Amino acid sequence: MSTGYDGIIPALMTDKFDMIGSGMTLTQERNLRLNFSDPFIVVGQTLLIRKELEGTIKSYKDLNTADYRITSKLGTTGEMVAKKLISKAKYHGYDNEQEAVLDVVNGKADAFIYDAPYNVVAVNKVGAGKLVFLDKPFTYEPLAFGLKKGDYVAEIIRSGVQSIARGQNEAARSLGLSAGQSMRHVVLPQALKRVLPPLAGQFISLVKDTSLVSVIAITELLKSGREVITTSFSPFEILFCVAGLYLLINLPLSKIANRLERRLAQSD
Repeated sequence: MSTGYDGIIPALMTDKFDMIGSGMTLTQERNLRLNFSDPFIVVGQTLLIRKELEGTIKSYKDLNTADYRITSKLGTTGEMVAKKLISKAKYHGYDNEQEAVLDVVNGKADAFIYDAPYNVVAVNKVGAGKLVFLDKPFTYEPLAFGLKKGDYVAEIIRSGVQSIARGQNEAARSLGLSAGQSMRHVVLPQALKRVLPPLAGQFISLVKDTSLVSVIAITELLKSGREVITTSFSPFEILFCVAGLYLLINLPLSKIANRLERRLAQSD
């Protein structure tokens, strides 16, 4: 399935598809949300610059002033690098690579930041003799396939059970309880008190994260609000209403979770 690059992670997380096969760079932030295969290639970010800047711009460091305008594709490592390493330059991102490159060809931007394999081809295919390829990569990026992570809820419960001292289970077994009885009457009641706060946070976060599916054209509260905005031309009023609805949903969940925590705390 083909979808916008900035929507592929939300699409994977909402089971729209099972694996990302789009040459995704393995970064620390992405690894918190996805599992990755072993890297199948290592690339780096390179520059396509306007021909007039040949000799003036020799590396990405020379672009790090407010005098230059740089571009890349939205949601990519090129965009991350632009904002982190070349933060003083003016940045504008595009939905696809070709639009960003043409911005440089047409003189509207000074440099395009992207993966070396793409820039090798683009300098001749799209550049029309108006671009210079600085082929020395200035980042190290292993590319891998992205897979959906295991269930957060299962991980929270597992951690809660494992946090109970082993002696609790051993004491229950020594009193004649079976493994199942020990888990049911001794371990799980104690684990429940510890996992309730993160579980409540996870469920509330799940409600808020439903807004992400609007990126992949699935209708939910935020997307419905955006559709109303296109006809009413009242973005602030509609978005405030959407935020209010999210608040009305999440506040009762928070109150219920707090009440359960207090009730369980009384039994200590």
